Amino acid sequence: MAASIRETGVSLSQSCIRQLRKGRKSHPTLRHVQAPANFFGVPSVCIFEDEVTDRITGRPKRPAAEQARMREAAQNSDVKLMALRAGQLSPNHREQVMGLLVVVYRLEQAERRAAGSD
Repeated sequence: MAASIRETGVSLSQSCIRQLRKGRKSHPTLRHVQAPANFFGVPSVCIFEDEVTDRITGRPKRPAAEQARMREAAQNSDVKLMALRAGQLSPNHREQVMGLLVVVYRLEQAERRAAGSD
């Protein structure tokens, strides 16, 4: 992404993009905000406001508990590794992995319900 943005004449490093993603860049320049937005074809406000992004994309707002679980999962190294490896698979094999995850997820949910009813 950084290389594609640099081709437009905006100097933006991978590290700057990482800082923007994690909210660690406290005073980004307007060009540093506009460049990723232009890259993704969305208004610049989407870089800062999840609520606006959700309205534009039609995504329903996630409940706070689900957002917290997503943040926690994103910090887990096993989850990151699984995502990286899945990203290297063909679409067909990713679909197979998703099917396996659904089966394992449902099994675990059933086990939790059974343990809670004891």
